[in-house]
Amino acid sequence: SNSEYSFEFDIYGNIRGLLGEGATAKVYHAFSFKINTCIALKYFFPNFVNEYTEEVNFYKEFMKQSGENIQNIIHQFNQ
Repeated sequence: SNSEYSFEFDIYGNIRGLLGEGATAKVYHAFSFKINTCIALKYFFPNFVNEYTEEVNFYKEFMKQSGENIQNIIHQFNQ
């Protein structure tokens, strides 16, 4: 549900603010209404559910151990 996020679009309707792209995911700059701050939205491609799961688990474990709440990196899997 993208209604939670605000993106900038170019004149062709493409999302602006692409921060980076790799083999498994694209990372966009976006605004999250939910936490009222700018975020990096990491959007995993289909077929990379394992990488998505690994990364989400890594961040969960990191937040648990460090006590830090990393809300400005949001991970989504494109199904």
